Amino acid sequence: MATKKLDFPIHRDPTTRFLPWIIAFMVFLSVLAMVGFIIMNKEVSHWQEDVNYQFTVSIPSMKNKQQDKVVLIKVINGLRGVDKVVSVSPLSQSDISQLLKPWFSDGNLLKTLPLPHLISVIASAGNPPTSAELSRIIKPIVKTATIDDHSIWLAHIVSVFSSIRNGSLGILLLVLLAMIGTVVFTTRTGISVHADVLKVLYLIGAQNKYIATQFAYQATRLSFWGVIIGMIFSSPVFYTLWKLNHTTNNTMMFSQIHMGSLSLLLLIIVPSILAIIIARITAWLTVMFVLKSHSNR
Repeated sequence: MATKKLDFPIHRDPTTRFLPWIIAFMVFLSVLAMVGFIIMNKEVSHWQEDVNYQFTVSIPSMKNKQQDKVVLIKVINGLRGVDKVVSVSPLSQSDISQLLKPWFSDGNLLKTLPLPHLISVIASAGNPPTSAELSRIIKPIVKTATIDDHSIWLAHIVSVFSSIRNGSLGILLLVLLAMIGTVVFTTRTGISVHADVLKVLYLIGAQNKYIATQFAYQATRLSFWGVIIGMIFSSPVFYTLWKLNHTTNNTMMFSQIHMGSLSLLLLIIVPSILAIIIARITAWLTVMFVLKSHSNR
């Protein structure tokens, strides 16, 4: 690609020196935007599918252990009797202690506290019950029980992730528009610089498509080197994603960062091909438009 000889010296234009670096920066930004979009899109799907139909019932512990056990069993049986509920799982005291452990420096202190009973309730996705419906079943048994509807706080998390996802997509579109504008500016500048050469080409019978092809090749060549530089800039991003594939676990807030080899390969190929195609087509169309405008005068 770099060894093909152009029929007139558009490769000597001073403005073309900066085009590969500008495209490299655009490619780097597009990679970051695509990574943000993919990760946020997976996170939104994860939270909506796995948490949207879950409730947590909290029952204060009682001094009377026997009565405490009876109340817990009644609540569990009452929840299991709801048609829309598919799973009712009480958490053990050790599980509750593990949940609270990060907030207590002294682990032995947890053993002396009257920890409440926690019950995880999973409802059917098609027609989940509301917290008010569950409350009508639980409150007659124990008035001090509370119900945590995960969909309330989940809505805020999904809203944030969705905003970041949409913002990443918006950044990607802006990068593509900026790339198109840069190629248009560079191409029009080249046409102005070589106006005398183009007049001579017209005199010897050159067609607009021939001239457009020359500029399109030049844009392709420069964008190719820009993509190479951009991928070098992006290599730390790819390395980080590769490392996260082997180290990320479900205890992290971002539990869906795992990207397979195919996703990483597409993350390399798609921005590269897209940048080259956009540069070539934009240059060709720009030349055809400018030359046609001049010929109509």
